[in-house]
Parts: sequence; C-alpha cells; structure tokens
Amino acid sequence: MSKFKTVCGVIAFVLFFLMLGAVGAIEQDIVPLFPGMVRVFALMALWVLFCNLAGAFDYTAPVAFAMGASQTTSNIWKSWCRMLGGQIFLLLMNAWCLRLFTSMVGSFRV
Repeated sequence: MSKFKTVCGVIAFVLFFLMLGAVGAIEQDIVPLFPGMVRVFALMALWVLFCNLAGAFDYTAPVAFAMGASQTTSNIWKSWCRMLGGQIFLLLMNAWCLRLFTSMVGSFRV
C-alpha cells in the first residue's frame, strides 16, 4: 500500500505544476480564458483526488473539521472557509484581470 501512496504522491506533485502551467498559459494569453479555466479546475480536481489517495489529508483534515465541531471554535472554521473562498476568488480575478490587461495593451498603436 505504501508504494501506491508514493505513486499517487508523485502524480499529485506533477499535477500541481501542470495546474500552475495552465494558469500561466492563461495569463500569457496562450490559452483562451474559458478553456483554460476548465483545464485548471480539472487539474485541481485531479490534484485533490491524488492528494487524497496519497494520504495527504489524513493528518490535516481532522484538525480542520474539529474546528467546526465546537461552538467555541466554529468562528475559526467560518473564518478559514471565508479565507479559502477569498483566495480562490483572487486567483480567478488575477487571471481575468491579466487577460483583460494584455488584450487592452495589444490594441494600442504607437
């Protein structure tokens, strides 16, 4: 079983860099925005799957879920979820704004 987890961990490592490359391709205007974001989300889903198969969440998930179990730590869990959502929103806005900027700059004539 440990060889299986090692192979899944290596695949997850490679998928992470493929996901970063897809975001870079969107930012450099090599790939159109919609097909690029579909590719990024597909790679992100595969990355999470292989991280899960590799056992990456075995140690971290109980800590995260324990924050929502108690009334005293539920605010920590809500804040963490808002932070994660905000970071994903910033990633999407970054790709969109850079795409918009590169398309505007290319239209000016000197």
